[in-house]
Amino acid sequence: MILQPQPVQSRFTPSALYRAAIKAIDAHVGGSSGKRFAELGAEEQDALLKNLGSGSSSSMGATPRPSSKSC
Repeated sequence: MILQPQPVQSRFTPSALYRAAIKAIDAHVGGSSGKRFAELGAEEQDALLKNLGSGSSSSMGATPRPSSKSC
């Protein structure tokens, strides 16, 4: 029997996680550059996303909140 990987299970909706991530990234970027993520150049965006992917920017502190539409 081959076990299939389980999807990530969370009490948060995907859209709540997405919104929390965008807010946290913008706050992180704004704290150091005064800009929003979308206002950064492509190279700066890539560098930030690589750092996030490697765990280098782990102090962002985003805590998503459940959507009011869940359950």
